[in-house]
Amino acid sequence: MINERTVKFIKRKAQQNKVSFPNNYESRLQGYYDVAKSFGYKLSFDYSKKNKFYNVYSDILTANAGLPLKNSPILVSPEWAYRLLCCHSDDVENAFLITLGHEMTHKANKDICTCSINIKNSKFKAYINEVHADFNGTHILCNNNRDKLVNALLYKKSSATKLNGNYSHPSWDKRIEYATNYNFTEELIRKIASDVKVTDEKIINIACNHFDEIILK
Repeated sequence: MINERTVKFIKRKAQQNKVSFPNNYESRLQGYYDVAKSFGYKLSFDYSKKNKFYNVYSDILTANAGLPLKNSPILVSPEWAYRLLCCHSDDVENAFLITLGHEMTHKANKDICTCSINIKNSKFKAYINEVHADFNGTHILCNNNRDKLVNALLYKKSSATKLNGNYSHPSWDKRIEYATNYNFTEELIRKIASDVKVTDEKIINIACNHFDEIILK
């Protein structure tokens, strides 16, 4: 679904940038709704400049799996809708599909629980979840194509307002490194553990046993 405020945002930005706004915008976006629907999910290009809970802002590329309920939509920033409609290219399409697959992976409850009294262990598990979502999103929507994942991450990095990692997400450079040089296997999980300085073998083995391997090609 795309609400009227989102449409107004896109039209205003298109006018500012002197690009055309397609009259068939609803049908142009329908294919993406259908992708989400084919996995049992809803998709919303939510308009909100100050939606702190979902961290969705109208002028940046971002997405969120939303509430942990099947009928709660995946929220995508209106900037994605603007680029898909008014600046469409293979790079935009690819980056969006990888993003959608990433969020659907979170939505499918495939994440490992990040709860831990040890901050480093919790950060490690959060990083594993994000990197797994990158790889699994590529698996379910882009046929395990490594180049598509790397190109999507490079595209999103070029539009990012923050490049460094934080408590829950590795930096863009780290995510690109993992996508370029690794498959999602025990080797990568141990690499991430090393990067965040986690040495607890019990925690590392839990992560290794939690996820299926994903081999890109």
